[in-house]
Amino acid sequence: MTMPKLVQARFPVARDGDNVTTPSELMRWYSGPTVLAALEAAEPASRSADGLFRMPVQYVNRPDHTFRGYAGTIESGSVAVGDGIVNASAGTEAKIARIVTMDGDLASAGRDTPVTLVLDREIDVSRGDVLSSRPTPELASQLDAWIVWMDETRLYRGRAYELVLGTKSTIGTVTDIATRLDVDT
Repeated sequence: MTMPKLVQARFPVARDGDNVTTPSELMRWYSGPTVLAALEAAEPASRSADGLFRMPVQYVNRPDHTFRGYAGTIESGSVAVGDGIVNASAGTEAKIARIVTMDGDLASAGRDTPVTLVLDREIDVSRGDVLSSRPTPELASQLDAWIVWMDETRLYRGRAYELVLGTKSTIGTVTDIATRLDVDT
């Protein structure tokens, strides 16, 4: 009596490269784009040009004791010389004395413009802080997120991890893991 041959079916998964950059032979029924093609065709959500002023500080420019500027790209809204701004995390206020660019000073600047803002007085601002108009962005001390963990080392509850958002980094701790999804099963 001969034993039947066991056939192990291979199910297509992105982890193995199926439909990631090229169409998969294992998924001939699928006629949509590959993951890479879909990502390349995706358009970012539109941002309103008339939103509130927000600029994450990328660099504090202090070449000597006579100049202190806060460099970054305006993410939303616009700003003009004389406008009041706030360090969103500290709540300290100042007015804009100059808007410096590579092409010279500007009277005003809007979204997607890289600028260095010089204030009328020194306030405590560091890399990663957000300069904004009022009302300031809402601050949070915790977040709830879906995380795609792709490291060989497991993610552990209670372990400290470095979190990066824009130009700001901080240490955070995973307090709870509510759901797990194993890509192998």
